Amino acid sequence: MTHAEIITASPVTIAPANIAGVTGRLVFFRRNGDTPIEDFDAAVEAHFGSGAPLPRKPSHKVALRRTAKTLATGSKYDTHAHPKGGYAVVQKSETEEAELDFATNIRIYLDGDLLMVETPHHHGPARDDLRASYEHARTTYTADDFSAFLPRLFVEILGGVSLRDGGGFYFIPASAVGELDRWMALIHQATDHRIFGDIPALETDDLLEGVLEAITHEAQQGLKDAQVPAEGGKRALKNAGKRLEAITAKLARYEEILGRSLPQLTQATDAAKAETAGRLLLAEER
Repeated sequence: MTHAEIITASPVTIAPANIAGVTGRLVFFRRNGDTPIEDFDAAVEAHFGSGAPLPRKPSHKVALRRTAKTLATGSKYDTHAHPKGGYAVVQKSETEEAELDFATNIRIYLDGDLLMVETPHHHGPARDDLRASYEHARTTYTADDFSAFLPRLFVEILGGVSLRDGGGFYFIPASAVGELDRWMALIHQATDHRIFGDIPALETDDLLEGVLEAITHEAQQGLKDAQVPAEGGKRALKNAGKRLEAITAKLARYEEILGRSLPQLTQATDAAKAETAGRLLLAEER
């Protein structure tokens, strides 16, 4: 079944993950709107306890950039980088020749974690409005934040794999379907985002080949990411060792799912683990 066929299929018949011929679920999502950080984090803690995975909170620099971007979405103002740092907010106007003329009204920038507003003229957005926009950006998960979080949830937390380059469509193994359902219920209740995860992953040759290709690509990329340059220290080597152990564990799970061994990947991972462990031992003896 193609991605387009799955999207247009209606209604979808939910198949349990533990019956013959079903290896898990196929998942994709649609993002929509902003979500207050405090509300979502509290809902996750209530459902899963403290320490559960969360989207990455926007830094103060990210909040500043989002504030500037919000101002630039209308037709009245534009923003660009200010030579002193931060952003210049300019008001658009048309000259008699119908050419756009940009007059700098204010500059917004950060002093530590505080939003600073310089107003050389008594024009442009009010200070209170700018600070409110900045506070909203600082305390809100955007759709972009969930675009980063949900793939991490599917792949790293639930042990799935991306079936398309660049993400967007995922296989979740049967062992994680219960956890997937809990996350789906939470996200549908606490946000406007939607996860479509009721599509049974039937054990067909096409699916198994797609999963094999996906886990192969993920493992190869993981091995590249776990490489530590010669000047890397003990902390980098320890982190690399943890990543390699995670690759080993995931490969073992997918060998069981696929019903076949993955000798080239497991051997490459074992070799990388041995090299990393040897380098770490030498670093600790210095």
